[in-house]
Amino acid sequence: LAEIPVAVRSLSRLKKLFLDSNVLTEIPVWIGELAKLEEVSLANNKIVNFPVEFGQLEKLLDLRVGKNRMTSIPPELGDATSLTRLRLSGNRFGDLPHRITDLQFLTDLSVADNVLARLPAALGRMTQLENLMIGNNPPLFDY
Repeated sequence: LAEIPVAVRSLSRLKKLFLDSNVLTEIPVWIGELAKLEEVSLANNKIVNFPVEFGQLEKLLDLRVGKNRMTSIPPELGDATSLTRLRLSGNRFGDLPHRITDLQFLTDLSVADNVLARLPAALGRMTQLENLMIGNNPPLFDY
């Protein structure tokens, strides 16, 4: 698939959306309208922009966007406070927004294989975190 079919927009009861290993380059802004989404996997595509609309998904528990071409994470992702698993590995992220530490229920965070130069010092406040994968980044510094 080169794009997410617009018919998906009308699936108001949709809880899981898996679109791994396609050739998607963007995620439509209407993704934020799928209020019941709990699990989204868009790994191994060609997505460039990380949509701010993921922050609107109050029930989202698991977000996997690894192996894409994203370069920045919008601070609004911190509004998706139900997230427990966040997979961001294999992109081109240079830093993490401070608001990522607002995800207090996060147990699993993967940011390996990026170009991160630093991690937020407030990461230590994420007391529920059980798994942190940060391998294969340049030397890291706190900020």
